Amino acid sequence: MKNTSEKSSHQGPDINPYDAMARLLDTIVDGVITIDIDGIMLAYNRSAEQIFGYSAKEAIGQNVSMLMPASVGREHGQYIQAYLDTGVRKIIGIGRQVVGLRKNGELFAMELAISESIEAGKSYFTGIVRDVSERQRMEEALREERNLVSAILDTGAALIVVSDTEGCVLRFNRSCERTTGFQFEDVKNRPIWDVLIPDEQRSAARREFALLVKRGEPMTYEHEWLTRDGRRRLIAWSNTVLRDAADTVTHVIGTGIDITEQRRAEEGLVAVSEAERRLIGQDLHDVLGQQLTGMTLLTKALAQRLEKHYPEGAEDARGLTEL
Repeated sequence: MKNTSEKSSHQGPDINPYDAMARLLDTIVDGVITIDIDGIMLAYNRSAEQIFGYSAKEAIGQNVSMLMPASVGREHGQYIQAYLDTGVRKIIGIGRQVVGLRKNGELFAMELAISESIEAGKSYFTGIVRDVSERQRMEEALREERNLVSAILDTGAALIVVSDTEGCVLRFNRSCERTTGFQFEDVKNRPIWDVLIPDEQRSAARREFALLVKRGEPMTYEHEWLTRDGRRRLIAWSNTVLRDAADTVTHVIGTGIDITEQRRAEEGLVAVSEAERRLIGQDLHDVLGQQLTGMTLLTKALAQRLEKHYPEGAEDARGLTEL
């Protein structure tokens, strides 16, 4: 019978489980810190070194409060003791965003999740730490950019509408609100033609929109909008599309100008021009009539004078007055 107590020639050397665990922790991208009930750090992985700036040698054996702002660090021990006394979990098992303190004194935003383990009747707490300061900076930059874009959209005179590819309104700036009397909430997520386009123009508006999404090329056209009180405003539109990384159309941006008064002025000018043409024609007729009358009188006077000295010419002159 084979002696099972002998090691196989293929079996590796004995592995220290603590060393194996340390190596495993060092492969985790998040910081991992384990403390005892007194807050003393017992484990501190490589990612924690990168996040906080302390080496494992500097951190292990020290109180975890060194990784927190002073105001939080002073209360940390009280949190642990309150949990041990009451068993009520306030932060254990719950992920939350907190402020960490780096070795260089920099405060930064981090996500922290804490779990508890019990070994030989003793409680240990492991915190999983993720540095979210860069993400937070990016989010703040995006917020500022959105605020700037919003300010530009809302202070401009142009009407600006952003919609999805189904024509549902996602953005409706203040110029749109002032022109129509509708608030953004009145039209939000609703097809624009269901609210603002007159019935007889809706089919054409849908076709133009579908063509814009299909071709993905800028388009210009005019159509009317209905105001809250039922009036009509003629809008000249210049529309374009936004695409995603896959070059798929995702949004439509419409920029419009209310040309109602301009169009009325143009039509009024045409009407005035037509009236002016008639007036000029009448004036020309009157002037020509007066000139012709004057020429007739002069011709008669000439005929009378010629009759005395040149009877044949007088007859021709009288013929001219009869034309």
